[in-house]
Amino acid sequence: ELEAIAAEGKKRGLPIVGHTPRNLEPEVAFANLKVVAHGEEFFKYIGEPPSDEAMAEAVALAARNGVTVIPNLAAYRWMPKHAAELPSIMADPDTAFLPPTIYHEQLPANNRYANRPNIPAFVSGSREGLDHLKRLTRSLHAAGVPLLAGTDAPIICFPGRCLFDDLELIHESGLSLYETLKAATVNPGRFVAETMRKPYSFGMVAPGMRADLLLLGGNPLASLNALKDVKGVMVAGRWFSRDDIAAHQELSRRSLAEAHAVVERYEKLLASDRPALFQYLATLTPKDGMLNDNVVIFDALILDNDGQTADAIRLLEATSRLMPLRFGQLNVLGQLRTKVGDTEGARRAYTQSLA
Repeated sequence: ELEAIAAEGKKRGLPIVGHTPRNLEPEVAFANLKVVAHGEEFFKYIGEPPSDEAMAEAVALAARNGVTVIPNLAAYRWMPKHAAELPSIMADPDTAFLPPTIYHEQLPANNRYANRPNIPAFVSGSREGLDHLKRLTRSLHAAGVPLLAGTDAPIICFPGRCLFDDLELIHESGLSLYETLKAATVNPGRFVAETMRKPYSFGMVAPGMRADLLLLGGNPLASLNALKDVKGVMVAGRWFSRDDIAAHQELSRRSLAEAHAVVERYEKLLASDRPALFQYLATLTPKDGMLNDNVVIFDALILDNDGQTADAIRLLEATSRLMPLRFGQLNVLGQLRTKVGDTEGARRAYTQSLA
């Protein structure tokens, strides 16, 4: 399947980017993926902690296949924070800017890191994993494998800040400041130009390039801390001063506060007053559908597991109306309707899902 996808992508000039499938050998995965989404994918093949020999073999294989890698070091800094320091993250002012679906998933009741069974072991393992990932990043760079800065933002960390963390960790892995900055500028521009057959239009400050610029108060080739002192931003030739950015942030904050309130009310009513929850959901429209579909699915499955299948079905019916393109909810709705003998209802749910 991966080979067929890669072949079609090559015909269309579309690079195949993603996680390495667990059931394939690295030779197959690296031959068909242009970008490995996370450096941690290598641990499937080289173990953790990896031996020097296993790491060298995997890195050489990636280099031979022309693979580009997004190390995503920042994830290993933020995952243990979610596990051990979630209250401080929720109190952070930048939480106000999270998309409501991400905010829903990040709340203490739903946070997959904060709800792990052995948090101290997870925190310790993540910190060790970060050390291994730095070694891998250094080895990939030494072998000439192109690196792209990139994170899981906004899922586990705040956009902007998370990228700064990633660059900081790439630099700590052994890359120079210049090579570190290239991972967020030149390398993405070159990748798009060479792999996606697009004009080389961004990634450098040069005549003919798209004007995507940061005006900084210091020199990032002297210290990455200069990236925190942004005086203004030019996006595709349009200038935004620091005051402009602050004004846009304030508008976003107000708009998102309303969406976050929908999420919070859903959570409160789910826990305390199910009939009131269904009444509330009936008042919402698809544009208010700010809930996270994965969280809703798990809520429904918990209800079903507790013997409240009728409420689980009702919850999925109400939320799938608000999120009509989220096929996962419809699939689970089909399963639960089948379970209670509603074959026709299940058929409708699966038909919607396919559509």
